[in-house]
Amino acid sequence: MAKPKLKLKLTIEERILLHIRNYFKYEHNLQAPFALTQDGIAKAVSVVRSAIPRSMKKLEDKNLVKEQISHVEGVSRRRKIYFLTTEGLMRAQEITEKLEQVKINVKNQSGEIKELKFSEINKFLGTSFSYLEILEGVNEDGMFDYPHFVAVKSEKVDETATGKEYLAFTDRAPKISYFIGREDELNELKSWMDGPDHKVIVVHGIAGMGKTTLAVKIMDEYRVQKHIVWYSFHQWDTLRYFVRNLASFIAQLGRRELQRYIDSETIMDMNIVGEMIETALSDQNVLIVIDDLHKARDEILPIFSLLIEILERLDKTKLLIFSRHIVPFYDRRHVKVKKLVGELHLQGLTKKAAKELLKHRGMEDANVDSVYKLTAGHPLSIELLEQSGESPGAAAVEDLNKYIQEEIFSKVSEFEKRLLAYASVYRYGVPKDILLEEAEGGFETLKDLTARTLLETRDGIYSVHDLIREFFYETQPLSIRKMYHRKAAQYYLEKIHELVEVVPVSNKVNLQMDLQQSPDSFVPEARIQILAGKEDSELGLTIIEGLYHLIYSERFPEAGVLAAQHGERLLAMDRGEELKELLEELPEGELEGQIRAIIQLIISEIYNQHRDFESARERYIKALESFRLVHGESTDPGRMALIHRRLGFIYERSNDWEAAKTHHKKSLELAEKANDALAISDAYGALGWLYWSLGEHERADEYYDKCIGMADSIADMPGKAKVYLGICMALAKKGELEEALKYYENCLDILERNEDIFKLARSYEGMGDHYLRSIFSHFLQREEEEDK
Repeated sequence: MAKPKLKLKLTIEERILLHIRNYFKYEHNLQAPFALTQDGIAKAVSVVRSAIPRSMKKLEDKNLVKEQISHVEGVSRRRKIYFLTTEGLMRAQEITEKLEQVKINVKNQSGEIKELKFSEINKFLGTSFSYLEILEGVNEDGMFDYPHFVAVKSEKVDETATGKEYLAFTDRAPKISYFIGREDELNELKSWMDGPDHKVIVVHGIAGMGKTTLAVKIMDEYRVQKHIVWYSFHQWDTLRYFVRNLASFIAQLGRRELQRYIDSETIMDMNIVGEMIETALSDQNVLIVIDDLHKARDEILPIFSLLIEILERLDKTKLLIFSRHIVPFYDRRHVKVKKLVGELHLQGLTKKAAKELLKHRGMEDANVDSVYKLTAGHPLSIELLEQSGESPGAAAVEDLNKYIQEEIFSKVSEFEKRLLAYASVYRYGVPKDILLEEAEGGFETLKDLTARTLLETRDGIYSVHDLIREFFYETQPLSIRKMYHRKAAQYYLEKIHELVEVVPVSNKVNLQMDLQQSPDSFVPEARIQILAGKEDSELGLTIIEGLYHLIYSERFPEAGVLAAQHGERLLAMDRGEELKELLEELPEGELEGQIRAIIQLIISEIYNQHRDFESARERYIKALESFRLVHGESTDPGRMALIHRRLGFIYERSNDWEAAKTHHKKSLELAEKANDALAISDAYGALGWLYWSLGEHERADEYYDKCIGMADSIADMPGKAKVYLGICMALAKKGELEEALKYYENCLDILERNEDIFKLARSYEGMGDHYLRSIFSHFLQREEEEDK
């Protein structure tokens, strides 16, 4: 066997540089991958955790890496993370370039062996391994035995017999201090967990019944038997954010394909996502725990239907769901016929367990019968009784609201009521420092309310329990609620300033984040990078909550300005649906004309993004009218050019080619009037595609040439790639696949030079997915013939 021509035993520091190099794009994100922590680095370079600090110190001393503190995916506390300096990036590139030329023997899944350069291995195997992963699998003879490497990697993460610990992706799960009762429920859940049926288990019950406590208890029981991932839903969570968290967990199991796909795709194909999840979990022993599924938005639920299909084909993975009610992502056949889904209705504690809970809470002298009759064994209600200082009376309570009124609301001071009402305004909880500004008695007051279970706290964030949050909120007069919303709005607006950075949009325009600044910088189709990533939960949540509180404090003009400034940013974060719901609550009469027009455009873009083209068409037309009402077509020709181009594409979908042509020509006219080179380039490209579709190829070529020339003049590489892709799809539509393939390769040549551009331009593929699949199949067939 041929020996490698370069020593492959890299030092720990060299391996670290190779590893960190793969994550340079996260440097300006507000949330970093776990792989950049010391634990993540240790796992990636296959060394003990204790060796990492020393190696990082050496690299820092040589000015090859830099350290910072950041939020980390799946971790509640901020951690140290590392990025390469300019010198470090150059050194990592040197190592990479040398490795690319090294030749080793590679065995594929079929047993075929070839001598290949490192740069050729992934193409031969059809994989996407990093060079560091390949180095890990090279044996003493200089061979990368792919089948053996996969088997060993799987065994490392899934076999308890080797003494390896199972992965617990549960940092965000709450901690429980005690667990009382529920023996029958635990036994039933364990029987389903350990049995061959019931791949999905749904536990449902009203608020305060102890679902989350039971979820944590089950996780603790199975930590030494399964890899566990925890996810708790909030009303603002998006499908992409959920899938990204799942992908981060799967990546720690050694399968990074889904994570790379999410990072590179603007629009997720759920069939592809499902295939990657199934492949990644096919040989793993995993427990996925989902809490508060009832809070998930409707557009998220289809992935759970997909997970049911996947889990039916897997042997060792279980999905455990906790929710206030049964969420309809499955039907009764899954429960009664296939026994794929098990349902457990969580009800009150037994009288025996209620007695134990009373004793634990220091109320052993309470009248158990009286308490049980009053609360029906509801765990949180029993805990809340402690604040009354005495046993409850025997009189029956008609409903839970009356119970809250009699046993909670009447027993707290007027100040405490106001404090709880203020905390209830915050949907995501309120930070300690903000709440302390309202708290008479300071931190001791917060401690007292927390001890009485009226407030919950985690990582310095306080929230009122769902069971009583709405009650305390609704008991306040409207004027007081508006005042609280104003305070909350101010908090979130200040936080936006802390989080946001000025992001370059084009040569002319910046996205400014000052609320008092004009929102004229909103350019919906500008090819930008949003904080080096398409999703940032903390920033997106902050903007949404700021907008929510501005609206509910009836500060409508300021809400409109905020939405106009950050609408594009929220769309890029997949928060369009949340944004649309809030924008539709804005009274148009309260908004200044230009702001009103921009809001209409944002809503149009949301409908267009969700492929509701008829609604988008109606909104775009309304937006055009709004812009014209301000100062005529001279008001904002750039945005109006965008609207006409969007309308042109929508009319093309319904084969109304004359209407499409009219709008595309109007788009070009307005773009030229605005002297907007980017918009002119896009208008040329749109007309090129339209004339190709009509069979007028000479005119199409004329516009495509103009588009390419304009893109070159302003260094708009994504625009140039889009043109090549448009020509490619037009040729493919005619069946001229060989000619189409040339343009496809030109497009790929541009995209492969820069991963960020690649991410953006991938979104254009949706326009011609069918044709691109034909081209790709043809491309693969041609490669196979050449290999033969």
